[in-house]
Amino acid sequence: MWQPPTTLEEMKKNLDCVEATAGLPWQEVSTRFGPPDAAPLPQPEGGLSRNARVYWDKHIIFYTESQRFEEAGRPQFREVMAKIEICQKR
Repeated sequence: MWQPPTTLEEMKKNLDCVEATAGLPWQEVSTRFGPPDAAPLPQPEGGLSRNARVYWDKHIIFYTESQRFEEAGRPQFREVMAKIEICQKR
């Protein structure tokens, strides 16, 4: 069912979020969200130092913006991802 229109700030008022960026210390994620629900074994081709952690009950917010590009000499626009936030209920 469709929900009534809501602003992003209204949606986030009961969420604790962290911006997902390359180089974010794992300790910050672990402190905020607690231990992960799963920690699969690393893939041999990725190297044993590249690990994955899985949380099943988090909310992900994808921020997008319009990016201009040329196609057949004509300007076009497409949505591209600008930022990601991972959140959980407070």
